[in-house]
Amino acid sequence: MLFRSTSDDVARLFYSTVDRLTATQALIAAGDVFDHDLVLVGAYWDGAAEVKVYREVVRDFADPDELGKETIDYSHLLMRPYPERLVKTAKLRDGKEVILRPIKPEDEPLWLEMLGTCSKDSIYHRFRYDFHYKSHEIATEFCYIDYDREMAIVAEVEENGKRLLIGEGRLIADPDLEMAEYAVLVADRWQKKDLGFLLTEYCLQIARIAGVKRVAAETTTDNKAMLNLFKKLEFTLIFNEDTTVTISKVLKH
Repeated sequence: MLFRSTSDDVARLFYSTVDRLTATQALIAAGDVFDHDLVLVGAYWDGAAEVKVYREVVRDFADPDELGKETIDYSHLLMRPYPERLVKTAKLRDGKEVILRPIKPEDEPLWLEMLGTCSKDSIYHRFRYDFHYKSHEIATEFCYIDYDREMAIVAEVEENGKRLLIGEGRLIADPDLEMAEYAVLVADRWQKKDLGFLLTEYCLQIARIAGVKRVAAETTTDNKAMLNLFKKLEFTLIFNEDTTVTISKVLKH
């Protein structure tokens, strides 16, 4: 599993369309002997109703040594909950603070707005074709992801009281974690501020911790900024006859 969450507590997650009280009563009725603490960690729309995702922390007081320890098992969920642990802050070259975090489904308007500020060249270098992104279906595909096999880290800033997305690094791994494809986009106005480096370095860190063996990307010979970025991060670059550049890096574990 690519972006598996683990910690030291005994815990379970489950889907529920009921509120906290009803969910707790349902657990008690099921004959569970543990002490439960249900925490709402997210929600999504399944086309018919809102589905809430609760985190159920289970503490077994029969063993005092186990109190406070927790393990999270997501194997029974269709999709993993939002990986809050991957939210961090960083600073751009000019000192501007930026939040690096996994993308959320509700980021769709901000994601579309970010792409709207990008030049045709930036869009082409990211998607490698004339990408038509101005539709809900396309935005949903990129914003509502399965964190188990894909990770998109967005860069968020606040400007004049408004939240903005200004960049994105995205990893998509194969099932056995042999390789993850990587792509990065930085909005034009925020280029040359080390944001591409911050996003890529953080995505490599996430991939390494997840157990990915190799990260690969592809660009073209005219994308000088990205080529310099990948060289700086010690990727191997292979220049092909058709002006494409195959890029890869073996991750050390």
